Amino acid sequence: MPSVASASDDDVLLQDVDEYFDAGDDASNVTGTGSDNASAGADAADEGEFFDAARAIQGGEDSSYLDFPAHAAAFDGDVQQVLKLLEPMSAAQRVAFDPLGNTVLHVAVLKRRIAVVQALLDFGFPCMHNNAGGWLPLDEAVALRHRQLVEVLYYACMSHMKGQMRAKRADLLQSLRDMPDHHLSLSWELGSPVFGFILSRYAPHDTYQVWKRGVQIRVDGSLMGIDEKTSSLIPRWKRGDFSLLFDGRSQPASIKLVDRAKKTYIDVQAEKKASRRDKETEVQSLLSAGAGKTKIKTTDFHFKPAKTLFGNDSTEKVAGWRTRVYEATGRLAAVSITKAPLRLPDGGTFEEYCAMTPPLDARHEVPIDPLSTKGMKLGKPQAGGAIDSESDSAQVAAAAAAAAEHSKKGSGRKFTARCWMAESFPISLQQLLPILDVIGEANKHLKKAGRFMAKYGSKSLFPIKLQVPLLFTVFALVQNRTFRLLKAGEEAATNEFYELPPGSVLKPMKRVGALGLDDEEDFGLP
Repeated sequence: MPSVASASDDDVLLQDVDEYFDAGDDASNVTGTGSDNASAGADAADEGEFFDAARAIQGGEDSSYLDFPAHAAAFDGDVQQVLKLLEPMSAAQRVAFDPLGNTVLHVAVLKRRIAVVQALLDFGFPCMHNNAGGWLPLDEAVALRHRQLVEVLYYACMSHMKGQMRAKRADLLQSLRDMPDHHLSLSWELGSPVFGFILSRYAPHDTYQVWKRGVQIRVDGSLMGIDEKTSSLIPRWKRGDFSLLFDGRSQPASIKLVDRAKKTYIDVQAEKKASRRDKETEVQSLLSAGAGKTKIKTTDFHFKPAKTLFGNDSTEKVAGWRTRVYEATGRLAAVSITKAPLRLPDGGTFEEYCAMTPPLDARHEVPIDPLSTKGMKLGKPQAGGAIDSESDSAQVAAAAAAAAEHSKKGSGRKFTARCWMAESFPISLQQLLPILDVIGEANKHLKKAGRFMAKYGSKSLFPIKLQVPLLFTVFALVQNRTFRLLKAGEEAATNEFYELPPGSVLKPMKRVGALGLDDEEDFGLP
């Protein structure tokens, strides 16, 4: 079996490479093997308009397929000619689209030219570049059910992702070095103007104490999960004393979760590594699932300063800091897309390929209403755009009916979130994001908040408070309560403060969640 790169399994990164292929909570994330590549412009242009343009090119009297010699060489399986043609090209020229909107690598995959695919990857051709339809070469291989091509491209994508993670780790460590050593208090809770008393009594909440020194971080908290021993119908939350310890001095960086009362700890990175499936299993999973993706699409989205009744920018004083209030508004829709395979007949020419009419992908879109889940189950994308069972047909029909019903009501309910951003704060949002990445190992909700702020927040300001609506009048509230710089000589300024307590015993974890830690017994963190 051809091998693309020798990406060592011993490389433990700050985040799983798998996150690039997992279901995303961020509005821009895509599940399945597809990805949103901004340079490809897949989401910027309507797919129908692209195919219309392609057909116009094919029908033009002066159209010449000699304009795509590298694509033609890949189609014919001429490895030497492909590399010879690509060598003098710029990076942008190498990923140019042919009349069907495919790159040279996509064409090689569609023709099942394994030698050309391998040579292109060895040459450094980008394996993560989408075609005009928004699909990776890996997606085309999955749609064709070609196992050997899937293996080669999957390993190449994994190697690419690991390289990106290493670069992200280096950026995180540099960001920690650049910011001053400090302590901050970060609280999170559920709130409501109507159900405030009930939520304050029974809903989960906690305050994290965060210390940062050099490239070391310590996070202390108390919420340990649901107390399963209680007989009450209303859940009771188990409290304790835990610490999350991040040490960027080691290679790779280490993250440990400590139960200070029981003097046990979990090696987070080792547990994540142990929970990963082997590559053969991943390849088989891709082939079984088929080429498809589901994403959350935002419409009418705006992140801008909130206004007062008189039209001025809204400002408030929060925790002693003067803040500017921002509002994020928009509507959400769940989009499920199934890749239609483009099967090329044996013996065809490149000119005949360019004249083909590409099959349209199956696409189902349902607006998301936070007060209703009707019609939200789109069904699992099926390979080749086919619906394999009556139940799938019923789900698609229900989704289409729900979409039509929602469209009459105005494309779903609008979401509104608020963010209080402080000026002249000692650190900025840009510097806070690496800390939220680390805290996200213990709290997936804060990880989501960090991703949202990374995409939409003003990086030069600092988020003192963030309010996100959930259901009805219930909202999630995250607030930075206190901040101070560390002083020389205090306990938090010493190495020992960020190390394991003496006598701590390593404890295997029962379960590692997809977006954070979730041990069923002692570390049931939210």
